[in-house]
Amino acid sequence: MVSSLLTGIAAADAPQPAASTLLPAFPGAEGGGMYTTGGRGGEVYEVTTLADSGPGSLREGVAKSNTTIVFRVGGTIHLQSPLKITGSNLTIAGQTAPGDGITVSDYATYFEADNLIVRYMRFRLGDRYPSEDDAFGGRYHKNIIIDHSSFSWSVDEVLSMYVNENTTVQWSIISESMLMTSHQKGRHGYGGIWGGNNASFHHNLIAHNVSRNPRFAGSPGFPIDMYNNIIYDWGFFSAYGGEEGNYNLRDNYFKYGPSTWRSVRDQVFVGVSANTRIYIGGNVMDGSPEVTADNWKGVGDVANPASKLSEAVQMPNPSNPETAEAAYEHVLASAGATLPKRDAIDARVVQETKDRAGRHINSQKEVGGYLEFPATVSRQADDDHDGMPNEWELANGLNPADASDRNGIHASGYTNLEVYLNGMTGNGSLNPKAAITSPADHTTVTEGSTVNISATATDPDGKVAKVEFYANDQKLGEDTTAPYTFEWKNAQDGSYYVTVRAIDDTGTATQSSNVGIHVNKMGSTEPWKSADVGTPGIKGHTQLGESASDVTVKSAGDIGGTADHFHYAYQKLTGNGEIVAQVQRITATDDEAEAGVMIRDGLDQSAKFVSLMASYVKYGKKSIVLKRQSEGGQAQRVEPEAFINTPYWVKLVRLGNQFTALASSDGTGWTVVDSSEIPMGETVYFGLVADASKSDDDVNKYNASVFSNAAVKALDADYPLAPTGVQAMAGIKSVNLTWNEVQSAAGYNVYRSEIPGGPFAQIATGVTATTYADAGLAPGMTYYYYVTAHNAKGTSFNSDVVSAVAEGDPETLYMMDDDFEDTAIDATPEGYTFAPVPPDAEHKVVAAAIPAGTTGNASAQALLLYDNAVGSTELFRKFAPQTGKFVFEADVTSPGWPGTSTVLNLQDENGTKTALSIQLRKPTAPAAEPNYTLVYKRNGADVKLVDPPANNHWINLKIVANVAAQTADIFIDNKLAADDAPLEADFRTLGIGRISAKTPGTGKGTIYYDNVKLYVEPVESPNGLSALPGNGKVQLAWTAADGASTYSIKRGTSDGGPYEEIAVGVTGVTYIDETVQNDTTYYYVVTAVGTTGESAPSNQAVVTPSTAAVKPAAPTGLAGSPRSAQTDLQWQAVDHAIHYTVKRSANPEGPFATVASNIASTTYRDGGLDNGTTYYYVVSASSIGGESDNSASVALTPAAALNTPVVGASADASGIQLTWESVTGAASYEISRAEALGGPYAVIAENVIGTAYADNGLADGKPYYYKVTAVNDVSRSLHAKPVGARFVANGDLPAVPSELAAAPGDASVSLRWGAAAGASTYTVKRGESPSGPFAVIASGLTEAAFTDSDLVNGTAYYYMVSASNAAGEGGSSVIVREVPAPVLTVAADGSGQYAKVQDAINAVPNNSALPTIIRIKNGTYREKLDLSSAKTNVRMIGESREGTILIYGDAASTLDSNGNPLGTSNSYSFRVQGSGFTAEHLTVQNDAGMDAGQAVALYANADRLTFRDVSLKGHQDTLYANNGRHYYVDSYIEGTVDFIFGNATAVFENNTIHSLRGGYVTAASTGASNTGYVFVNSRITADEGVTGVALGRPWRGDANVIYINSYLGAHITPEGWNNWGNANNEKTARYGEFASYGPGADPKSRLKWTKQLTTDEAASYTVEGILAGSDQWNPRQEYGYAIAETSNNAPSIQVQGPTTATAGGAAFDLEYGLAAVEEDVLAQDIRVTFDADQLEFIGVASADESRFVVVDHSASQSGNLRILGVHVGEGQTDPNGNLLKLTFKARAAAAQGNQTIAFALTKANGEGVESSLPSKTFTIQVLSIADKAALNALIVSAQQAHDAAVEGSRVGQYPAGAKAKLQAAIDQAKTVAANDAATTAQVEQAIQTLDAALKVFQASVIANVPGDNNNDGSLTIGDLALMAKSYGKTSADAQWESVKQHDLNADGMIDIVDLTTMARQILNW
Repeated sequence: MVSSLLTGIAAADAPQPAASTLLPAFPGAEGGGMYTTGGRGGEVYEVTTLADSGPGSLREGVAKSNTTIVFRVGGTIHLQSPLKITGSNLTIAGQTAPGDGITVSDYATYFEADNLIVRYMRFRLGDRYPSEDDAFGGRYHKNIIIDHSSFSWSVDEVLSMYVNENTTVQWSIISESMLMTSHQKGRHGYGGIWGGNNASFHHNLIAHNVSRNPRFAGSPGFPIDMYNNIIYDWGFFSAYGGEEGNYNLRDNYFKYGPSTWRSVRDQVFVGVSANTRIYIGGNVMDGSPEVTADNWKGVGDVANPASKLSEAVQMPNPSNPETAEAAYEHVLASAGATLPKRDAIDARVVQETKDRAGRHINSQKEVGGYLEFPATVSRQADDDHDGMPNEWELANGLNPADASDRNGIHASGYTNLEVYLNGMTGNGSLNPKAAITSPADHTTVTEGSTVNISATATDPDGKVAKVEFYANDQKLGEDTTAPYTFEWKNAQDGSYYVTVRAIDDTGTATQSSNVGIHVNKMGSTEPWKSADVGTPGIKGHTQLGESASDVTVKSAGDIGGTADHFHYAYQKLTGNGEIVAQVQRITATDDEAEAGVMIRDGLDQSAKFVSLMASYVKYGKKSIVLKRQSEGGQAQRVEPEAFINTPYWVKLVRLGNQFTALASSDGTGWTVVDSSEIPMGETVYFGLVADASKSDDDVNKYNASVFSNAAVKALDADYPLAPTGVQAMAGIKSVNLTWNEVQSAAGYNVYRSEIPGGPFAQIATGVTATTYADAGLAPGMTYYYYVTAHNAKGTSFNSDVVSAVAEGDPETLYMMDDDFEDTAIDATPEGYTFAPVPPDAEHKVVAAAIPAGTTGNASAQALLLYDNAVGSTELFRKFAPQTGKFVFEADVTSPGWPGTSTVLNLQDENGTKTALSIQLRKPTAPAAEPNYTLVYKRNGADVKLVDPPANNHWINLKIVANVAAQTADIFIDNKLAADDAPLEADFRTLGIGRISAKTPGTGKGTIYYDNVKLYVEPVESPNGLSALPGNGKVQLAWTAADGASTYSIKRGTSDGGPYEEIAVGVTGVTYIDETVQNDTTYYYVVTAVGTTGESAPSNQAVVTPSTAAVKPAAPTGLAGSPRSAQTDLQWQAVDHAIHYTVKRSANPEGPFATVASNIASTTYRDGGLDNGTTYYYVVSASSIGGESDNSASVALTPAAALNTPVVGASADASGIQLTWESVTGAASYEISRAEALGGPYAVIAENVIGTAYADNGLADGKPYYYKVTAVNDVSRSLHAKPVGARFVANGDLPAVPSELAAAPGDASVSLRWGAAAGASTYTVKRGESPSGPFAVIASGLTEAAFTDSDLVNGTAYYYMVSASNAAGEGGSSVIVREVPAPVLTVAADGSGQYAKVQDAINAVPNNSALPTIIRIKNGTYREKLDLSSAKTNVRMIGESREGTILIYGDAASTLDSNGNPLGTSNSYSFRVQGSGFTAEHLTVQNDAGMDAGQAVALYANADRLTFRDVSLKGHQDTLYANNGRHYYVDSYIEGTVDFIFGNATAVFENNTIHSLRGGYVTAASTGASNTGYVFVNSRITADEGVTGVALGRPWRGDANVIYINSYLGAHITPEGWNNWGNANNEKTARYGEFASYGPGADPKSRLKWTKQLTTDEAASYTVEGILAGSDQWNPRQEYGYAIAETSNNAPSIQVQGPTTATAGGAAFDLEYGLAAVEEDVLAQDIRVTFDADQLEFIGVASADESRFVVVDHSASQSGNLRILGVHVGEGQTDPNGNLLKLTFKARAAAAQGNQTIAFALTKANGEGVESSLPSKTFTIQVLSIADKAALNALIVSAQQAHDAAVEGSRVGQYPAGAKAKLQAAIDQAKTVAANDAATTAQVEQAIQTLDAALKVFQASVIANVPGDNNNDGSLTIGDLALMAKSYGKTSADAQWESVKQHDLNADGMIDIVDLTTMARQILNW
């Protein structure tokens, strides 16, 4: 379908260029393509030769982009191959051609590019070279306008343009498609297929085309506008088609012509299909005022009233059509290539349209042939070759020596070159007029005579210079003066079309319409006589060749209906007789033009007759029987399936009133085509006949058919008749034939075949008896026979065919066993047929020698399937249709395996259906691959069988097909390549009866076959039959039997039988008989059935079903786990269980309702549940003995998943503050902390109420990391993503810099960061490991940016930044990593190293271990990009995501250079095959369009790929994420259907996934052991109004797609997922969600076979875990803060100690030391200051007196401490490390909060030189002693409430489990109360938590009893009565709200289940 092929097309309201660019392509451009820019602003290419190719050729020019093509030469370009316009942004300015303009002929022209302007060109294909081509056309492209051009003489359509976007065809002539040429379908002759998205066709003349005038082709939503055209002289169809597009057919002028069938002369549109939407109005139907007044009266059936639009479709580029009458005049005056002048062909077509003249043609020769314009070179000088002549440039103020001024902008907005082109005019001369006045049309003359031709010619604006005379395309002569005449002397035999061409004094010319002249040989025709039967329209003629048997019959007319009109050459004959002839040649006037033999009762036009013709039909020729069995009756037509080719033999035989038609390709082997009983007179007319297939129009045609070996022969009265009563009776390895005796028979011939319908081979001749025994046959094989009788007078016709199956012990039956060793070289082996017929040197199926150099086959000969030219070669081999199991084998090789060929088809005997097709294609499953290999077709997919086969190596292909089971196993070289491959159609009745193979249609190919076998193996008897008794059932089981296709089950009631067949066609090895009676003993046997017949029976099994049959045991081990809106159950298997039943209840006692039955496994997932509701489950097992008891129940409560908190962290002078957004459903939060990003994390706070937490008492300068988890009674969220902050106690210090980012350069890294509050300067530190050490590389920076230079490319560097001010240096930032690398720059404006991205890719070194950076500046880069596997470690960085656009527009249906569709995997805009690739800040787009079908933007096909901040844009199949590991982060991906697909392991984190219309987000083809696609913290969104989107469907059965904590928009369907129409996928696909939120998150409605993950399951999907692999790849690159702040060359004081101290509590120690001090230190003066009111100094001691000794210290009450110490021993040379321990204590009266202890140092070396180090502060949090009185009081209160409560179901009682929950909260509070170190904050938190738990507990008290309908606090019979009153009501009732409390099991109805539940509750009350 078109809709499945098109990919580059946007919606119907496709956006147009911005208003500032809305400049028409040229003045007068209208419609969809009016804003095409073509080559505007580009280069100029000059066509300087009419040669097909080479420098200066048009072919070279159209391969260029951004170019305007001008012509410095005029004339005809005779192409030598099809011309493909591949350059985009191209203008072809045909108006610049000198002389008569430019014509392109002989081969087709196609566009394969975008943004094209084509003007004033002629494209005339013709039949000089065989083809099946259009004259011009193209698909799958955009922005194209065709203007004032002429197209004609096509084999297929004249001009076809559809499934394009933004196109216009205007002011052009589309004429004279050729009816009967070289198209394989026979008659064609079509105007065109027109359509597209925003497509306009206006002011065109469409003339002399039999159909498709045009045929509309559209897709959903595509607007197409056809207006102001002339449609003239259509044949049997005017316009038709439509599909699903939106159309205007308005204001056109329809005018029938001589070739228009009378029945359709008022036809506007053939018919409107159901999905078409069309406006038809304003059209004029010339000759039909009624249809003109109401166009819909000229329209056929309208399938859907909605298809008929009352208003015109609105077009994106609206036009204002003129009236049809006005358009008629304007089109005739101006259409076509009128610059530099309108040629004679167009002038003739225009004149014929005016005069209602002309006719359809079969060759351009019929209208004078090609106009061979003389080559003309332009005389206009153009020195700078800018397309503008010097003279024009000077006149317009331009410089003839400056080529660049062509692109200067004129005041009109056009470039100067465009102004010149748009202003060109022709010679101003009108075309003359010309007509032939004599002879009359279809004059017949005698060979050798002179034909006098007279013509008139006039010129409206000058004079006629001469008139040329043509017979076909050969010029006869000319005349320069009126009256214009020519004597054509000695005219030779044949039919001719004569034309004249008038040329005026300016060289402007016109052709006349043609006149047919038929020249006949005269002379004797004996023994033949001839006559016209009926009125053929042209006088017929018979003439002889070299002998009386060589006859030519020339005839017009037609045979058929109730009256015949033709010319007949005949002989009268009395009695029996035959006529035979070889039809040598038929004139191809039309389909059903024919020639053959006839026996006719008389020469009246309505006489009885029978004939056998060789006739043209669609796709070729056939032998056709025509007969009229009664005078004046309707002629009947018998058309066999087989095609023929001429020469061909035909024969008719009369024996009495029996007429038999026989055909033969060689005149010796005859096939009966038909046999009839027609009563005719004794004397009749035997003859030769031809007709021209006269249509119901005004045009006559002439068929000159040539016969050879034509003869009429009388047959004696005793000529033998066919034997009757033939019977065939089977014997042991034999068949015995009998038949009735034939009087006058001298003997009989017997023929046999193994295929119904033959071919038959003669197996006996000269048999004199009426019996024959055929022995030595294969048992089980069916044989077919017929018998003929013969005597001296001849051989009878065939008897009826009979058949029999030979008996005997089964053995292998060979339907085919061909080794080709005995077949003559270059001969087609017996039994094989082929196409084309006849073969030619380039297409054949013959025996050939095994090619030299092949391996794997020792044979001498093989079968050759050979194709070395356009068109394909096919082979066929029939065999007896198989409906069971068979094996096919063949050895196959090729010198070069031809892609798209069919290696083998298994088909029905006529090839109408294909069961299995093995082809050479690029696989699409299980994954798309780029190379051709052997595949088999499955549901449209090309499923890979093996890796690409080697050339010249024989492979063995084996297929084990089971037609009954509809499967096949495929073996390649004896290895199973496909197991149980499904047959593509149901052949169980039809049978597989043919193999076929085919080479590519457009390419070439050679395939060899050898040892071709098809055989059926004998079937064995089943064994091991066992029977198990049940209750009214019996279960049988047996082992598989070799050769079995199916099994038959037989049963008896007596030992040993007899047995009655109770089941046939069983394909498994088990069977349950449910038609038995209990307590009756049954005896069973099973037989196997195969092609060879039915096996002997199995062993007998005896069984007695009974009500006492043992039921299975109840399942045990039932367990389950809850999910969100789902529960999972599992249990132990039960012996003999057939299936299980799962039941559910809302009450523990039941009743239990069945929720699933016939479950074959021991697991089940229940869905659609209410979270928070407890469900009770039981399971039962069923076997043939009945259903077991229920298992023990299990209670499960599904619970909603909690979303993950999003946390922020900030530091202030008191500590680190955490904040997060509230999580729906969370009761509290848990805080975990670590001192490193990777952990370990420890819980520091639980039961946190609210959304903030302050962590105080932290170590100064130390980084901390946090995770927050949401918690409720039943669920926990995932841990939040870690956040960190560095605490700096000194509030005067600057803040820690944030948002540090790095960008790589060539040997450099650029850093930038956010300005830090309080910062004066910045310091940059660098390391080569994230763990340091870090060295200062820059300090004193005043800007928040720095570039680090002179680095080593390929080395990873780690950076952090700190800020400083007068108070000192603050804490350092987080660490960032970057790797410098060589940089290649790309800029579309030419300012970079490269202008094209692909050029930069190509410049990357191959297989480099070092990275390469490609930096791309903003711009649109329309390139098809391919980064090969050799380009490793490439990092592509755009300037901005929205500004750097990598775009292309191929679709899967786009044709490659060989004319083959690209396929999905080759439709990419950008293919990445190199590992280690990263893309950042750019867009990859495929703009093929909304309805183009598969069109890949990014084909990511490698390992370790990262896409960061990218946009991937397309429609269907946007992202092909295939193979390897991928990471997509902070990005945007859009599409429609399956727009993320493939088999990669990929994580999508923090992305927006956007649907443009309904469809599927993913189509994963994950391998069974791979993770697939995981979406984390992403947003799944859609365009406004989009609905019906599924999260995924499985391209492969093991697809794995998971969504975690992601927003789902309302466009997601409630079901969420799709099984791709295959229920088997539900068993294997792995689809899951966790904590989805948003309007599309609906876990209750999700399909049960998908999974709502548990927290633990979701937690296992981490980026690191999914992508790590064996190389531990982690693309996240998050490093946190450095633990050691300083570098190895930055000396510092180091202080460490605890983070908290309790007021009045224990003392605490601080450790003091030095770090990174490189000089010697002998003495230190250490000054320590602190708040003495808050802290008490206890003492100081050396950490190691062998290194450092405290000499003395002093402390004051004001908090000043001074310590003097000296270094000794090693301490003098290494002063670093821990030196002192200082002890402090928080005073009892200390206030809660942070306290700072500051250290300052003066040190001295051995020379007594003093120096200092930067001061150091240490902060500790002082915790006050908490007041626990309130907490203890609340604990007592809560405990009392707990102890007094009673659980139960009555009023005032508490639900089960409520007390346990409260006690847990009490115990937690007691733990805090007992903790002496508990802080006030912890105590307050404990109070809040316990208070909340107590309130929940108190609120849970039962205020009323479920079912207490009368509210008396108890359950009684009164409550049951009130419930009974509402019995039968459902949720659909209007009063439901008032009664729904009676629905105790919440199933939406009040039924017996509710009443039973109520009754049980009353009994238990």
